[in-house]
Amino acid sequence: NCDAILCPIGFYNENGIKGPNNPCVPCIDENYSTHMGSVKCSDSEELTTRAILAKLYYSTNGPQWTNKDGWLTSIDICGKWYGIECDDNGEVTKIDLNANGLSGKPAADLLKLEKLREIDL
Repeated sequence: NCDAILCPIGFYNENGIKGPNNPCVPCIDENYSTHMGSVKCSDSEELTTRAILAKLYYSTNGPQWTNKDGWLTSIDICGKWYGIECDDNGEVTKIDLNANGLSGKPAADLLKLEKLREIDL
């Protein structure tokens, strides 16, 4: 049963194999993995903002957060995902998830959010 070890269709991680410290992350935007064991959601090597934030969610036990309003939905990230603030161009500038029950190590991909100036976890 391959789905017990490989990331399922529509999910990915850097190895394509799920494990206790390496969960599979859903492809939640227009990009979609088309096969089991995907290591990315699309042909692009660039992570989308949604994918980066999804990695933050899963790497810090998002399902157990106190407030996860908007997270992993298709609604606008800016002002609609709890704790996320953006500039006028829709770039994430602030992440404030302090006292929200996060646990674990945040994904290093947060550093790829070029306009991020403030973070409080």
